[in-house]
Amino acid sequence: MKRRLTVNMGEFETDINGTTVKQRPKECTTLVHPDGSQFLTFVLSKPTIASAEPYTLTVPGVEGVKPIEIRVP
Repeated sequence: MKRRLTVNMGEFETDINGTTVKQRPKECTTLVHPDGSQFLTFVLSKPTIASAEPYTLTVPGVEGVKPIEIRVP
């Protein structure tokens, strides 16, 4: 099956014109075919403690696999 590596970069609240908006930024690879490869770069600009949710690496659609937690000092 085709798979995609996803970086979940936490959850942050942002004030936009007086309205609080929750943001859940993500980066991901394009779909990867079996035996294929991808290169993914990303920047985590805030420490882990600034997020309401942990930063994680996941492969959506794969059952029974726990996300890999990323900790940023």
